[in-house]
Formats: sequence, C-alpha cells, structure tokens
Amino acid sequence: MHQDKLMNHKHNKWGQSKDSVDPKTNNTNLRPTLAPAILQPLTQIQLAALELYDAGFNVMPIPRVGLEYGGKKPPYGRFYYLFTTRLYRASLAILFKRANLAVLCGRLSRNLFVLDCDESRLFGRIGWELKKREIPTWAVQSKRGGHYWMLCSEGEVKNKDNLMPGLQVIGNCQYVVAPPSVHPTGLIYSWTDRDGDLPPSITLETLDFIPGLSVLRPKWGKLPAVAHRVLVDKDLGDYTTNSEAELAAAMSLTKAGYTENEIITLFEQHRPPHYASKKNPSSWFERYLLPKAVEFEDANPRSDDLKSWAESRPWPGRTGETDKRVFIALCHRAKLDGRKCFRASIREIAEIANITKNTAVLSIHRLISSGLISFAGIDEKSRACLYSFNARS
Repeated sequence: MHQDKLMNHKHNKWGQSKDSVDPKTNNTNLRPTLAPAILQPLTQIQLAALELYDAGFNVMPIPRVGLEYGGKKPPYGRFYYLFTTRLYRASLAILFKRANLAVLCGRLSRNLFVLDCDESRLFGRIGWELKKREIPTWAVQSKRGGHYWMLCSEGEVKNKDNLMPGLQVIGNCQYVVAPPSVHPTGLIYSWTDRDGDLPPSITLETLDFIPGLSVLRPKWGKLPAVAHRVLVDKDLGDYTTNSEAELAAAMSLTKAGYTENEIITLFEQHRPPHYASKKNPSSWFERYLLPKAVEFEDANPRSDDLKSWAESRPWPGRTGETDKRVFIALCHRAKLDGRKCFRASIREIAEIANITKNTAVLSIHRLISSGLISFAGIDEKSRACLYSFNARS
C-alpha cells in the first residue's frame, strides 16, 4: 500500500475520493472509498503484518502484555482455525492496531519452521554452522538467544524439544513471535539478519548438525494417476470444469489411503485453479469439497458389479488380459462420472490400465465389437468420448 498516495487523496463529506468522480458525467455516485478515519499512517507492526502476509505467511495478532503475566505471553485463545485458513488482507490493519505479530508455522506459511535457541551461545553456534554451509539466514536475536527462520522443501517439520540442549524446533501448528513485536520486558524484537525476500528453502539433510529433525507424516511413492495429472501436471482437459477435475483428484487420493490432512496439504501445495480462486481456499476446501470426496457414493452402482464380473471371468486370447484391464478402467471412470453414459478419454483409460494410447484404442474397439460396451457420442465441453455398458455385460 502506498501510504503517501493514500494520505494525499482528498475526500468529500461522505468519505468519497475526488479521484472517483467520472470526468464525463461529473457523477460522484461511484463506489465510496475507505473513510478518512481509516487512512491513518500504519504502524510498524501493521506494515510488517502486511509484508509477511504478502510474502505468503499466515499471520496472527496476539496481545501485548507486560510483567503482570510473569513475563510470559498469555494464551490468545481459540486460534486453531488459522491452521486451515488465512485472515482477509483488508482486516489486517485493524486486527494489528494494538497487537503483537505472530506467524503460524507449517503448511499455510510455505512450510515455515523456526529454530528457537534459548542461549546466546547456541544461537551463535547455529549461525556459524549455517554460514559454513552457505545458507542465508533470517535471524531474530532475543534477550537469551534467538530464532532462525527456514522453509522446508520436503513438507511440514515436526515440533521437537531439546534436540540439542536449549534448542526447540517450532513447526506444524505452532507460532513464532515476529519483529517488531514487543516482549513483555519491553524489548522490541528485531531482525539481525534477513537475507533475501524469503527465508532459505532447504532440505532437512542440509541441517545434518541437528539430529532428529523430521517431516510431519511423509507420504512416499507417486500420487494416484488422476491426482498427479490434475494437481502436478495441471492437465484438466478430460473434465468439463475445474471443480470436477479437482473433486476427481481428491477422490483418487481418498481411495489411495491419504488422510484428510494430507489431501489438504497437497491442494495447498499445488493450488489448482478452482481451489486457488477462493478467498480462503483451505477453509472452502475443507468445508465443501473434501466432504464430497470422503463421503462419495457411487452414482453408478453397477460399475462395482461389472468390475467384479470382469475380474472373475476368463478373458481368453492374446489380447484378453489387455481387454480385461481396459474394461476395469472403464468401470473406474463410470464410477467417478456417476452417469449411465459416462465420459472417458483415451489417455485416461490408457493411464489407468497402464498401457499405451494406441493399445487402449484397439482394445476399446474390440470391447465395442463384442457388445460389452457402446459408444455414446462425444462430450461437448471436454471432447472426450462417452460410453455405456450393455445389458448383456
């Protein structure tokens, strides 16, 4: 926000900016701007909150307190909802008007984690180790020690206490007080080092001098084919809408055994278009799309019966095994689509059956010729083929 520009605007008695007058009609009945009372110079805390928010961190106001709390920060209350959503940017100036600034660590803050040193000697030692490895530093020095801010490229870092004497790792679902907050003793937190626009992004292997660091709930192996295509490749061509593609990706992750938190993390990491278009993507996803994926019921229940039939019957001949796999892939698509005439692209069938596209085309022709399936046209929006199962199958 350009503060000088905002303060130089002139407003009429209704709080409208003179810049909003239409020069052609001289009409001032346009959308009013912010009232002059709000356009006050921002404090350093407010500016810092906006800066960190725009850098992709999940910021949170916490109360300023003094020694009446024994030098400790009192709990702020029920702020757990910020683990899955972000505040509105427009509300930050008001929320941080008389508050300290905290940043939530973990997945909603670019997988931020903090090395919290309780001793100045340890703070200096870790700084020396980072410098030796040529790792840039975002460092905040406190009265006893200090913090080092880092981003983990492998995921959320687990919280750990006493990995080394006096060292705490602040990771998932925890927060760190950020400059220029005021300590209960009156000390103002400040950056001693801040190299680059963001904290360094590292792998935990880089911090080999700290034993026991680990990532929260790592998920090994490749993503399911549908989720990989939608989330990683950003390839939505097989679906009518972005929302349909993202629902299919979430369902494929559910069926593959991913937990709800892991699915949320993947969507936050890859930010597909429909998800990213929401004001609070994580909150919307958790409230609306994820329940649909988790509680999904087959709108085409016959697909499960057909899959069992295909797995139990013999498929003789040189191409029998291929035709079986393609038929089962069609059952999978029918279940996801939920319609009698379901949509299935050649690429998707080939991917599910783990065969080439040309092999999938030949197999589908054989299944149509044998009367097991019927070609039902072309989907107008996605241009994928439509199929239906025949009664005899």
